Amino acid sequence: MTQAPQKTQAAIAEEIGALVQGLSRARRDLQAGKLLDLSPLGARVTAVCEGVKSLPRDQASPLQPRLVGVLEELDTLMKAARHGLKEVEEQLGAASRRSQAHQAYHKPGR
Repeated sequence: MTQAPQKTQAAIAEEIGALVQGLSRARRDLQAGKLLDLSPLGARVTAVCEGVKSLPRDQASPLQPRLVGVLEELDTLMKAARHGLKEVEEQLGAASRRSQAHQAYHKPGR
């Protein structure tokens, strides 16, 4: 069984940068009301983390601030998602109340 070649520090740093950019773009899209498919995100984060773990410590340590940046972007994306969900819940609640009022005041025979 052949093993995949180990990624270089530069290649992993590039992947981290692309991941941060993707997270920022996802946050902007979410805030703009676009639907997101975040399913590939887990695999990308896992790949980056595995790449960093495969490096010798002296090469992995300089990537730590970039990994913190990934965590910060993930946190910001999650906050935006929670905010968007709260807005949707409020809109659904208001629509439900309007529907109930409409049904109560527009019964047949009135």
